[in-house]
Amino acid sequence: MTAKNTANIGEHQTVPLLQLNHYAKNPRRGDVQAIKGSIVANGIFRPVIVNKGTYTDKPNEIVAGNHTVKAIRELAEEHPDDPRWQEVEVWMVDVDAERAARIVLADNRTADLGSYDNEELLGLLNMMDGDLDGTGYDADDLEELTQLDGSGADLASDEEDYSLDEVAEAAALTLAERFLVVPTTVIDTRRGEWRERKQSWLKLGVAAQEGRAGQLIYAPPSGNFINWYEIKNKALALNSELTNKEILEKYEDQLKPYNEGRGTSVFDPALCEILYLWFSNPGDRTLDPWAGGSVRGIVGAVLNRHYQGHELRAEQCVENRKQADRIKERGHLPHGVDKPVWIDGDSAKTMQDNQAESFDFIIGCPPYYDLEQYSDDEADISNLSTEDFNAAMAVTLQEVDRCLRPNRFAAFVVGSARDKRGDLRDMKACMMNAMPDGWHLANDAVLVNNVGTGAIRAKKMFEGGRSLARVHQDILVFVKGDRKTAAKRLDAIKVAELDSMDNEN
Repeated sequence: MTAKNTANIGEHQTVPLLQLNHYAKNPRRGDVQAIKGSIVANGIFRPVIVNKGTYTDKPNEIVAGNHTVKAIRELAEEHPDDPRWQEVEVWMVDVDAERAARIVLADNRTADLGSYDNEELLGLLNMMDGDLDGTGYDADDLEELTQLDGSGADLASDEEDYSLDEVAEAAALTLAERFLVVPTTVIDTRRGEWRERKQSWLKLGVAAQEGRAGQLIYAPPSGNFINWYEIKNKALALNSELTNKEILEKYEDQLKPYNEGRGTSVFDPALCEILYLWFSNPGDRTLDPWAGGSVRGIVGAVLNRHYQGHELRAEQCVENRKQADRIKERGHLPHGVDKPVWIDGDSAKTMQDNQAESFDFIIGCPPYYDLEQYSDDEADISNLSTEDFNAAMAVTLQEVDRCLRPNRFAAFVVGSARDKRGDLRDMKACMMNAMPDGWHLANDAVLVNNVGTGAIRAKKMFEGGRSLARVHQDILVFVKGDRKTAAKRLDAIKVAELDSMDNEN
C-alpha cells in the first residue's frame, strides 16, 4: 500500500443533517450523551468526516464522527426550530470502501492507543472550578483522579495495586466495548447507549410485553401507560396498519407505565445481557426460579446459555415458548444451543426434579412482595404476608442452593415496596436474610431507571409521609463458595453483534 492520493484529501462542506448516513459497521460505542453535553457547552469544534460515496454507492456516509451526528440528531429532535442543528459542517472525502474502512479503524484505534498524564489531566479539570459541564467528566471522575494523583495505586482496586501507567492504559481502553457498560456499582439505564442496546434486543425479536399485559387486573394499554395515546398516534402516523400489540413491542422503551399496579414489569434485556456476560460463560446451564416473561430465557439462549426457568403461571410459559420458537425460526440461536425451557408450577417444588449441583449460574427477579400480584394462586408468594413471604423465599433459595454448583455466581434484581401503611418492605434485606449457608454477597449495585412517573408521584408521596419516589432497583450478586475461584473460571467477555444478527434476517 502506498500513500498515493491520500495527502490532504477532501474539502470542507456544509451538509443538511437529514442527508447524512451513519456507517453501518462502526465498531465504536460512544457516549452520545457526553458528546451532546459538550456540543451544548462548547459548540461543534471539529468537522465530521463524510465519504461522498462515488465509489461505494453509499452517499454521504459518516466515517468519523458518527456519535457526534447522533448527538446533533437528538438536539434537532429536541429543538426542531433551531437552525444550528439542521446542517452539519463536514470534511468531505471521496474514497473507496477499503479506504473508508481504514479511516474508520484508524479514527477509533488512534484514540484508544493514547494514554493520559494523570497529573496534567487533573490540573486541567481543576481549572474548571467545579463546573465540569461539557467536559465529559463528572465529580466522581475528579475524585478518582485526586485519589490516584501521586499515589501510584488505584484506591478502588480489589486487593491489587496498579501503577499510574497501568491505570492510564486501562483508562484509554473503551470500557463499554469490553464490558458493554462500565462495571461500576451504579448502572444508568437512562444513557443513550443503554437505550440503543435495549432497542437492538427488541429489534431482534425479544417481545418483553408478551404474556405480561393483563396478568394483573386487566386494563387496556391506555390504563397501563400514561402516554399511550401520544405514542400510538406517533406510531400510526408512520404506519397506520400497526396493531396495539405491535405498537407495544416496537415502542416499549418509550411507553411510560403507571406504577400503581396497573401493569406488570418486564425485565430489561440489556440488563439481562450484562448479568450473563459478567457472571457466566457461554455453554453454562442457567436456572431461573421466578421466570416471569420470556426475556431472561431468550437473551440467555441467544448468548449461548442453556436456560431453565420456573414459572407459576402456565399461560405465561405458553407465551414464552411461542416466542422462543420464533427466535429459533429466525436463526438467532447459536448452533447446538437448545431453546430455553420453561417449567410451570411452584419453583420450590418443580426445581426438586433437577439433579444436585447441575447448574452454573442463577439469574432471577423475585416478586417485590405484593407490589405486583400475578395470580390468586395460594402458591404465588406475591399474595403472602411479609413474614410468610420471607419464609417462602428462604425455602426456594435452599432448593436453588442444592441445584447450583460450588464456586458459581447468582444474580438477582430486586426492588422494595411499601405496604398499605406506607412502611418500606425491604426486599434487599429479605434476600440477604434468606441466603443459604456458604453463600456470600460478592457485589451490590444500583440500577437507575428513568424517572418517568416518579416526578408526578414524588410531590404527593413526599408531602403525605415524607416518602421518596423510588426510581431505582438493586442488583445483588452472590457467590456460592469462593469468589476468586468463581471469577477465574469465567472466559473473556465477548459482546454479541446484535445489529448484524438482525440485518441477516
